[in-house]
Amino acid sequence: MSRLSVLHFSYTPLAGSPIRIINALNKHTTVNARFVNLDALAYKTRVFQEDLLWPKNQPEILKLLETADIVHLHNWIDLSQNKFGIDFNQYIKKGQRLIRQFHTEPGKLAKTWGISQREIINDPVAQLVLAQFHERYYPRARIVPNIVPIFDQDYLASTAKDTEAPCKIFFSPTSMRSAWESRWNTKGAFETIKIIERLQKKLNFEFECIARRPHSETLTKKQTSDIVIDEVVTGSYHLSTLEGLSQGKPTLAYLDSRTISTIHEVTSAVSQIPIINTQLEDLDITIKRLVEDKPLREYLGAYSRKWMEKHWSDSQMIQHYVHAYEDLINRPECFSAPRFDQAHAWLFTNDIDTAWFRRKSNWQKASKIPSFSRKPLDIIRKLVASLKHKIRRTD
Repeated sequence: MSRLSVLHFSYTPLAGSPIRIINALNKHTTVNARFVNLDALAYKTRVFQEDLLWPKNQPEILKLLETADIVHLHNWIDLSQNKFGIDFNQYIKKGQRLIRQFHTEPGKLAKTWGISQREIINDPVAQLVLAQFHERYYPRARIVPNIVPIFDQDYLASTAKDTEAPCKIFFSPTSMRSAWESRWNTKGAFETIKIIERLQKKLNFEFECIARRPHSETLTKKQTSDIVIDEVVTGSYHLSTLEGLSQGKPTLAYLDSRTISTIHEVTSAVSQIPIINTQLEDLDITIKRLVEDKPLREYLGAYSRKWMEKHWSDSQMIQHYVHAYEDLINRPECFSAPRFDQAHAWLFTNDIDTAWFRRKSNWQKASKIPSFSRKPLDIIRKLVASLKHKIRRTD
């Protein structure tokens, strides 16, 4: 492939996903990539590495846009009416190629932007989707992995920990939502923290819960831990899992059958995925075993690191994006054929979703830990919003 120029656009840092993609493209391929972010402080104190900022670097960005071979849009950015004030349709007319990458399920995007899910899913622009739970909602999107620079210093296993120190568990939720408050937009922080705090009364371990902190700080804290918890509720995983595995940590997440098959598809791995597949309901049992068995933790951590080196190195995973760009230039029609139809979409998600709702019902009936964590003020705000909605409907 001749040297392509690709310009990425996003409204937010998207948990550092786009910047790691362009870093890997520039380091391991012949693609020349840059990343434009609208709001570097979208997550307030939870900041990530950046490249170009809009409107601060606007003149440079517009110059790069004129010469870009491919424009890579992250999540939903309307081609004409968008926050950058750029009419991307004009660049399509000049022969540039566009591609969208989805990091979020269509229901949430539709609610955010006031459009229909059908409009998002059927958008004619070529589509990519992360190899997480999102892919099951985008039949026309090609699966691509999140990128983790596993050989960078912050992603290596730490050897500096005091061998006599208590076991340390790491958890970094992005919000304090209840596990059952949303089908996907949760990490079950409230219930997870309560379970771990309850276990601390019986077992000797430290608990490090980091929220809304710079990504670099989060990586350092995670690197000096012994066990990493991602989320054990929805059936998917996040960047935190990949970071924990890269750092050689026993890493807990709950993967449903569709997510497992997606990981195998994107890695072509036939070996056992090192993620410790644990549901919220069994979290206490799994943690107890790991806390009490240091040799087991070390074995699992070593296997996690070895598996990442073999199957998820950034130099290897970035080739998914290179191949997508090649096809976009040479065979754009291949992005039109769906990976599955509506019948298959229902068949491979119905059992999974039904099981989730059953778990939710069972938890609310049997658990001593509340499944609702909103503060009184949040409840009042929701009631007020509901009343306003009823008044508008009456009017």
